[in-house]
Amino acid sequence: ELKLPPSSHGKRPPRSQRSRHLQDRRLQNLLLLHQRDHLLLPSFAAQFRELTLGNEAMQRKVLASTAAAEALEEAIVTESIIRSLSGFAELIDFNPIRATDVQLPAGGTFVIAHSLAESQKAVTAATNYNNRVVECRLAAIVLGIKLGLKPQEAISNVKTLSDVEGLCLEFAGTHGSSDPLLALKEYLKEEPYTTQEIEQIIEENLSSIFKDSPSSLDVLKAATHFKLYQRASHVYSEAKRVHAFKDTVYSNLSEEDILKKLGDLMNESHYSCSVKYECSCPELEELVSICRKYGALGARLTGAGWGGCAVALVKENIVPQFILNLKVSVFIILIMFSDI
Repeated sequence: ELKLPPSSHGKRPPRSQRSRHLQDRRLQNLLLLHQRDHLLLPSFAAQFRELTLGNEAMQRKVLASTAAAEALEEAIVTESIIRSLSGFAELIDFNPIRATDVQLPAGGTFVIAHSLAESQKAVTAATNYNNRVVECRLAAIVLGIKLGLKPQEAISNVKTLSDVEGLCLEFAGTHGSSDPLLALKEYLKEEPYTTQEIEQIIEENLSSIFKDSPSSLDVLKAATHFKLYQRASHVYSEAKRVHAFKDTVYSNLSEEDILKKLGDLMNESHYSCSVKYECSCPELEELVSICRKYGALGARLTGAGWGGCAVALVKENIVPQFILNLKVSVFIILIMFSDI
């Protein structure tokens, strides 16, 4: 079993306690500022690659391996802890696991704030997180078949959208483009697919494809339709944004222009998470809006979604006032979404 290195707050807490490390806080503890000390953040699985705040390279690789292992074991990764160090991000490839340091530009600070929304992912997995996993695989299989694979070949060999990314790029290349989204627009309809429509394309019952995955079978029981185009579009565009983030950091733009571009990418990412992947929630939407209102260059949800935290990119010189405004504005969320 892979072990997390001890954090600056002590030993790794038991699994039953880890999902509560951002809950049950008083107002003054709802905001976490990314300073030069270590910060505890929830990790999450990724379809392709994610930029995450990091510590030394070896520790990051161990942590990434741990997250990937827990993803296979539990289907949902929300329980792990990442140690992070100010000034650096990490470009992590999950298959195979490898990490690349990305030094962030000076002048910007990441502020992490909790939305006060608690997502019971084990309860809602069949309609939320695990549903998206199933939709992404179905989108990949359908794309593979449309791009020339035989149905049984696609069912056997295609597990994620990365498995058909090469085919999508080949298709795009024949049309003078390098954008995999071109294949989606050609071969996936924007309207939701029914089970019957997908089974007709893949020439197999969905229950047979997922027979070895009880969590996926639960998804099939709960689902009435599948948004293949939207989910695949989010995954491919998000992967593109991740690399655009790294390229922007190392570009020849001015510090101000770099920060603005990074903020724009974060805003685009949140829109995609909210509209295409549909993993946001009203509390997160309000929190992201408040962050932007008070000067964040960009803000997006972070983690597995449906609750939890948002991360905002803020100019260093306004951080104290930004945090003060955010603390006061948290009352808006408390009032708007209170059961009282």
